[in-house]
Amino acid sequence: MNLENALVVSFISFASLFFSYLIFGNIAALIAYKLSSKLALTISLVISTPLVIGGVVINSNSTSTANNFAYYLNTPYQFNRSNTAVNTNQFYLNNNKDNYYILANGYKSDKFSDLQKEFINNAYGYAENSSKSW
Repeated sequence: MNLENALVVSFISFASLFFSYLIFGNIAALIAYKLSSKLALTISLVISTPLVIGGVVINSNSTSTANNFAYYLNTPYQFNRSNTAVNTNQFYLNNNKDNYYILANGYKSDKFSDLQKEFINNAYGYAENSSKSW
């Protein structure tokens, strides 16, 4: 992630948190002004607690596209040279980028077969929706 993307993500995060704070703060202030301050605090907690719990549950039950794609690529199959169903060698560089490098298996194999291309496309199609299943 380069500096420009990091700044955009941090600005969007700050803006969304700030506007959420303003919305919930105004609702609590209106309730406190009209009714009581204790009721305003209670309603704020009652409204925000299920949202926080829901976010934690969704985050703990979902996986990233890259991790799910790696799961499908590493499906074991003992009758191939690479011991995986796709019969490729894959690796990634630890450089804070989600790039997988996939190589055809074998000394003379410089291209993927049609079955390998289909498997890789299907695996990415399944993995692409992994974090959107909710």
